[in-house]
Amino acid sequence: MMTPTESGWRGFWRRFLRRRSLSVLLGLSLLLLALDVSDIGFFQRGKFAVTAAAAPLIETLAYGRHFSDGLRRAVADHLLQADANERLRAENARLREWRAHALNLRRRLSRYEELLQVAPSPDAARTARVLGEIGGPFERAVILQAGRAHGIVYGHGVVDAHGLVGRIVGVGETTSRALLLTDFNSRVPVFVEPSGARGIAGGDGGDALRLEFLPEGAAVSLGDRVVTSGAGGLLPAGLLVGVVVSVEAGAPVVAPFMDAARLEWARVLLQSSRHDIPATPREDTLVAGAHIAVRGEGEPWGADAR
Repeated sequence: MMTPTESGWRGFWRRFLRRRSLSVLLGLSLLLLALDVSDIGFFQRGKFAVTAAAAPLIETLAYGRHFSDGLRRAVADHLLQADANERLRAENARLREWRAHALNLRRRLSRYEELLQVAPSPDAARTARVLGEIGGPFERAVILQAGRAHGIVYGHGVVDAHGLVGRIVGVGETTSRALLLTDFNSRVPVFVEPSGARGIAGGDGGDALRLEFLPEGAAVSLGDRVVTSGAGGLLPAGLLVGVVVSVEAGAPVVAPFMDAARLEWARVLLQSSRHDIPATPREDTLVAGAHIAVRGEGEPWGADAR
């Protein structure tokens, strides 16, 4: 049976520990830290003995933590993979739908060409390196590393990955000269999508084009796409030219898709022109100011040799 004195002492220690537990723990921590930094042999041996005894438990806990982390990553990867598979299935379904649509359009196009007796022309093109840009304040042209020896002739269209770049206006044996769309002398027959208004895209000598000779009341809006119309047979229809960026008073302004400052490679459309262009007195002379325009009935080709 517990005596009153023992009961009083236990109550005292309970109250002391309850009120001073933080201080007691802090004091014990400081004591253990002091013993650890001291070089007391029995304490060091005891510490290593406790560590060795607890090693299996620590290893088990570490294995459990690694297992739980791996399981969590595996579940997360599975969920992400499932989501990716679902997106791929949806994209595959859309691609199949577009493929069926494209095959149907190809069949219809073949039927129309058969009815119209259209002779298929090969989509031949010659890739050439752009050697550099030449010209004066109002002239924009580039030299291409391809010429007569590569099948290039006067009048071929030049494109890059973004759209129409210009036309060949001078041909040498291994080099040629292409007049850019933005040249002041450049004129290209185009139509505006989606309205279908036809006109002429002329260079302004800077970095833009202007739409001229549009029908009266033609609907042209910001963001409309401008493509070649194929009028006159100078260029194939549907080549990308640019996008309308201004419809203020005067001719609408078109920003070309091509960027002359970044032009490193270009493709010359060997089958772009369906007309024979008369040869100049000297074919190896690079023509500086050739007009890119639709030739009227009985009109000569505009080319001023320099």
